[in-house]
Amino acid sequence: MRNRNPLVALLALFALLVAGQSQAADLADLKMLPAEADIVVQIDVKDLVATALVTDLLKQAKMNPQTQQALAEMKSKFGVDAEKDLERLTIMFPAKSKTGEALMVINTKTPYKTVLAGLQKEQADLGNKKGMAEKSHAGTTYHVADGVGIAQLGGRLVVGDEGLLKKALAGKGKTGLNGNKGMMTLIDKAAKGGGQLWFAAQLPDAVKKDMAAQNPEMKDIQTVQGSLDLAKGLKLRLDLGANKAAAAKMVAKFNEQIAKAKKEQAGNPMAGAMGLGAIIDGVKAKAVGDNVEVALDLSEAQVNQLKAMAMMMVGMAAAQQKAAPPSPAMPPPQKTK
Repeated sequence: MRNRNPLVALLALFALLVAGQSQAADLADLKMLPAEADIVVQIDVKDLVATALVTDLLKQAKMNPQTQQALAEMKSKFGVDAEKDLERLTIMFPAKSKTGEALMVINTKTPYKTVLAGLQKEQADLGNKKGMAEKSHAGTTYHVADGVGIAQLGGRLVVGDEGLLKKALAGKGKTGLNGNKGMMTLIDKAAKGGGQLWFAAQLPDAVKKDMAAQNPEMKDIQTVQGSLDLAKGLKLRLDLGANKAAAAKMVAKFNEQIAKAKKEQAGNPMAGAMGLGAIIDGVKAKAVGDNVEVALDLSEAQVNQLKAMAMMMVGMAAAQQKAAPPSPAMPPPQKTK
């Protein structure tokens, strides 16, 4: 069963725990990924969890019993201390993906054999007698269950769809995504924004179609790239690639919506107390040629105000979780044949 695959759960948990002062794009990580990528995200986990904002939010989140259990299981089962062992994540989605396949490069201090041992035990607990099947491709050993594989390449863990993993292994970390000039142009621009997270995307036709269906004014967007920096306050940069006429139209509409939001916020003391006015005032948009450039800048004081509200809501959720009656015991999973 695909939804019982511990590799999928491990991938999801890695992403959730970083859900991202830095650097340009780490080219070594990009070499591990196949060239046919539409969407790439890189998160400097080590720097991200060291920021004051994320440190405080994680501290508050760990008050939630479910978070405590997830972190404890990650360490006991897979030998991964999510706050100390993860250094950097680079995630890609392939061109023309219709099923959400992804491949992730994980820089971690945890040895491959330790993670693999945890996955093997998890498979045994699920009744999968075959466990993580050992295979080889392009001279490199990898392990797989239910179409999701894991391997060690260039001193990193590479986890994800088996087909993509095999392409990564065949590339042997020599060129990989660096051979995709279109994506690298976007990535270079995104990474120059600095911070702990950057993202770049050449939007697939299916995504563009969905965006246009939700908002016709977004039908001309072809690319998206940007970055997030939480080192001091908050600095978000977003660049939408379209065409000159569409860019001018989107900015005009955006500024119209901002003016409307400011007017509504002025008559709402609660919104002001929550710090929403700072976000509205801090966001700016302009058309530069074919692109829409959006910037959001918040001071440390403004971020602290928003953080206080977020921590209060997280604390309330944790309190409700503790006060809630225990859920009925779930029946044990059926053993796979």
